[in-house]
Amino acid sequence: MPDPSSTSVIIHGPQACGKTRNSAALMAHFGCTTLVDPWNGRSPLPSNALALTHELPEDAAGSLVLGFDEACRLAGINAS
Repeated sequence: MPDPSSTSVIIHGPQACGKTRNSAALMAHFGCTTLVDPWNGRSPLPSNALALTHELPEDAAGSLVLGFDEACRLAGINAS
């Protein structure tokens, strides 16, 4: 299990669903210090990054991967 203090969070969802609009609240909730928007799904992520993408990543070893709706639910964000 990755160290939670350095784990990157990858949030995927359709284009224009609100990932960028809610990025500050998501970063605060997950304790991220760097925003990677958009993330291409291939570049390495820095520790403690919040990466936003419209595609489900194929290889996200060591990162927490969440769909946008689930991330908002966990963060208590009403994104609708």
